[in-house]
Amino acid sequence: MESLSSSESLKIQKKAQTIVDIIYQYGFISDVDAGNYNLDKDEIVELIKGNAVEDVLYFKLIQSKDILKTINSAIQNFDRETQQLITDLVAGEVQPNVTFDEKFTNRELEEVLKNISYTKGKVSKGELIIQKGDIIEGKRLNVLTSYELASQSTVWSKSNYNWIVFGYTILVSLALLMLLLFLHRYRLEIYKDNNKVTFIFFNVFMMLLVQTLVVKSNAAYLYVVPLSILPIVLKAFFDARLGLFTHVLTVLLLGFIVPNSFEFIYLHIIAGIVTILTVSELYKRANLFISIGQITLIYMVTYFAFSILKVGNASEINWLYFGLFAANGLLSFLSVFFIYFYEKVFGLVSDVTLLELSNTNSKLLRELNEKAPGTFQHSMQVANLAEAAANEIGANSMLVRTGALYHDIGKMKAPMYFTENQSTGVNPHDDLSPKDSARIILDHVINGIEIAKKTICLIELLILFEHITERM
Repeated sequence: MESLSSSESLKIQKKAQTIVDIIYQYGFISDVDAGNYNLDKDEIVELIKGNAVEDVLYFKLIQSKDILKTINSAIQNFDRETQQLITDLVAGEVQPNVTFDEKFTNRELEEVLKNISYTKGKVSKGELIIQKGDIIEGKRLNVLTSYELASQSTVWSKSNYNWIVFGYTILVSLALLMLLLFLHRYRLEIYKDNNKVTFIFFNVFMMLLVQTLVVKSNAAYLYVVPLSILPIVLKAFFDARLGLFTHVLTVLLLGFIVPNSFEFIYLHIIAGIVTILTVSELYKRANLFISIGQITLIYMVTYFAFSILKVGNASEINWLYFGLFAANGLLSFLSVFFIYFYEKVFGLVSDVTLLELSNTNSKLLRELNEKAPGTFQHSMQVANLAEAAANEIGANSMLVRTGALYHDIGKMKAPMYFTENQSTGVNPHDDLSPKDSARIILDHVINGIEIAKKTICLIELLILFEHITERM
């Protein structure tokens, strides 16, 4: 500015100082802090100036991108050369003077959090909260919910923790003991089979684990867990009564860990009953689709009724739950996969496997037809009669039919020693002693077991069929 007069130079310096004062009026924040903390323009920041703290709206702080705009708005009345001089002078003088103080910020946050009240309103000692017959809604519902939380926090104190855990342990043990007693009293053949008992308890614990993880992760999604898989699987391998009993005990145990336990228990017990009543003949795919559709509908209708009871109208229904029930229904189709998986792991037999075994084009039945056609026809007739009888008394007709088809497979070892295969009129027993004849006839049972040992499913099938014939 050597070419300028002293008055012009002074004028430029004053203008530059005015612009600097505007920039520093609230503060010039560095680009690093502005980028790292990316605050909204209407947020309030606290500026420390000496020993004083001042609240300032964030948008009032100058950033690097605002410097040139601030300068240009102040030098519009000057010529181009003077504008350049002022711009260079200001740009060389201003530096960011606002930085983020992490320690101060954390200290202020802690102070604010301490002053937050987690309660709203109050209930005086002896005050009546609600009367019998009143609708629980609005303020009354909030008060009761608050009272429940306060009671839980009091009960779960450090001194009472071990006692509370001990109490829960007793209740859970009683529920599992009831399942064992049921098996011992009404399903003794299952109770004596460690493999089957392990299978049942494994399914119970898996359902408890999955539901617990979902509740801990996000309690809003507790109804997405397809608990109906448990009765479907148990009914496929055992019977409806055992499936329902186990399902009810599992739901009761889950009532300890879920919110709104009464609603949860009621919903799933009703759904479990519908599952037992509707799911049948899983080898027919249409049956499973229809049954799961009915179960999903029951979930939705029951939840709709509960929602109305809570608030007295349908205005506050959480529609998210209907989506969760739909997802629950879709996940229930995994029961088909689990049935197949359990067949391989635990060596059990389901109706799906029975359908495959009852196919007369299976390898073993074709071999029976070739080697002992008379026995094959006899087995077919027995299967038809047994199936009809099973249908009349409500037994598992698929199991009975399949067992009947294979009950005489041992005759393939010596087919001509059985009358149904003697088409020529020649009887080999005529040349044998009565003892040898009896031995050959009786050996067809042992021979059948040996043939069945080649297929694990057939072993299980013949054992089940043996239990049925013992009861008839």
